[in-house]
Amino acid sequence: MKTIFTLMMIMLSMMAFSQTVLNTETFPTNKFNSSSIAGQSGVYNGNLTAWSLKSSANAIIEVDDAPGGGTTEALRFATGSNGTTGNPRVDSATSTNLNLNGGLCSITSLDFQFDWYVVNGDGANYEVNLQFSGDGGSAWNTVWSNTSLPASGSWNTVTVAGGIPNSNSYWTGSDFEYRFTARRNSGSSSREIWFDNIRILATSSGPDIPSFSGIPTLVQGTDLQPGAVYLYQNVVTSPQTLDALVKIEIDSNAHVSLLDNNSPNPGRFQPKVASDGVLGSGSETSSKGWVQFSITFIKDNSYVENDPLTDADDTFTPQALSGLRYQHYDVDGFVNGSGSGAGYFREIGCISSPAGIFVNTPTNITDGGTYTAGGYTWRKMLGEAVEHAGVSSDLDVTFTASFGPVPVIRFRLGFDFVKGNGGSTSVDREYATEFTCLSYPQQSTLPVRLLSFTGSFRNQATTLNWETANEQNFDHFEIERSSNGADYKAIGFKLSAGNDLSTRQSYTYPDDLSSVSGTVFYYRLKIVDKDGQFKYSNVIMIRKEARNINGVALNPNPVVDGMATVRFTSLRNSAVNFRIVDLTGKIVLQQQSKIYAGNNSISINNLDRILPGIYLLQMANDDELTTIKFNIAR
Repeated sequence: MKTIFTLMMIMLSMMAFSQTVLNTETFPTNKFNSSSIAGQSGVYNGNLTAWSLKSSANAIIEVDDAPGGGTTEALRFATGSNGTTGNPRVDSATSTNLNLNGGLCSITSLDFQFDWYVVNGDGANYEVNLQFSGDGGSAWNTVWSNTSLPASGSWNTVTVAGGIPNSNSYWTGSDFEYRFTARRNSGSSSREIWFDNIRILATSSGPDIPSFSGIPTLVQGTDLQPGAVYLYQNVVTSPQTLDALVKIEIDSNAHVSLLDNNSPNPGRFQPKVASDGVLGSGSETSSKGWVQFSITFIKDNSYVENDPLTDADDTFTPQALSGLRYQHYDVDGFVNGSGSGAGYFREIGCISSPAGIFVNTPTNITDGGTYTAGGYTWRKMLGEAVEHAGVSSDLDVTFTASFGPVPVIRFRLGFDFVKGNGGSTSVDREYATEFTCLSYPQQSTLPVRLLSFTGSFRNQATTLNWETANEQNFDHFEIERSSNGADYKAIGFKLSAGNDLSTRQSYTYPDDLSSVSGTVFYYRLKIVDKDGQFKYSNVIMIRKEARNINGVALNPNPVVDGMATVRFTSLRNSAVNFRIVDLTGKIVLQQQSKIYAGNNSISINNLDRILPGIYLLQMANDDELTTIKFNIAR
């Protein structure tokens, strides 16, 4: 029995329509009246607590093993004695109060769906009804009725389209209930029916759902490596066309082995994340790893690459989307070992600065709370240590994150491994994410033209520069800054320098960051007309110079005898993942070493196993990534 307040999105067609499961009742392993006692009434406390079950003197109502080889329990109605017209036998199973308002997109209809099974009594008189109440049970509305039972021996699915009308606050109230009733007033032969998988579905419409079914283009960095940026075109096509930039920002003890598997769910973003090496090898008893991604929604064809060696000066026009939902499916894992000493592997999903997190009731996902890392605040969701078949959409291992009006969604896909009494293992897991409903904040096209917007960092301060033309009826700029690319705050204000159509205007704004924590900052301009209409500029990223690791050098270079030493300085004690990457992006060697505040010299071992050629040495330290090029010679 599951009550769901997330947005479980099932794409129905290429049109902007979707169905959402608001409430589902799949009966769990606990039972009610499994001894089949007639006239038994009471409260069934399954996953959806406080169901009221009532049976008449010669009838049975129970929750027990489902017929036909069902793997869960189901709800049973059975009777063997007739009532009279004036005193019919009526048995009922009534849900607890529900709130159907789960923060959905624009709803067009609410439907019922359920499975039922006839054991015996097919063709006989047995009136079965599905009813709902919007006032806590004072008045009931019948939305489905059956007076002649169908053929026995198989499960049948019934859909009551539009079963819950948009009236009397049924869609928004918190005192909604539904119930099944079985009414017998003639005949003496036995009747037996079962119900399971009772669902309330919301059909909604609106703008296109962002779809990542297209072929991405690598526009920055090395394929599958931190720093790689991919352009997906036409992820939204209605009411306007949007592109998306997907960036592999950084990783820790893990790497991307496949950017996006388009089968069998082509609209989802489904990367594969593999562990760096064998988990639990040697004396290692536990390990954690993750890859950090960002997805930025931008106006169609607005991306322009400037310096191919960095994305800091790339330009694009971001598009904020309101009400965007990010869903992470199949957050599962497995048990490693056996008995009380067993360990586990479980997937983890972390979301940066969500407005809210929704999980199913019940859920097998654990809320890991919040933490801060890399200048962002993260909400951690821990998966179930039980494997679900394939890339599952099972509701108990799915969570949904909601966002305010933002153009950037940032998330980490990772794992938590405890060896226990099990063996060591290597993992290469597919993660499934999807976006659901959205809307567009109100913006307008303004006469002013922004010709350029750039920034630089020096002496603990950012200097922003921009140039405009055609400042007609233009009022002011609001300078906004963000530490995560999603949550912006106004930090400054610049009035229009003139209203001359023929003259270019130049502006400068300094931002002192000496007392501001963080290493990466995002800036944008809010361009406001005299009548209050506005639009946003492209976003630029500024990185502080203060890095933990500095002065990196590899000696000797070229490497001739299979041994080399990396020398550098560090601001603090930590650990560094060293990776040797060939020019195709393949990791050919890696090791992890502890480093200490001050000067460090680390030997890179086993270079004699690598063929001669040009390679990249990557040093991953927390949220920093340092890369240098070197040669191996013989």
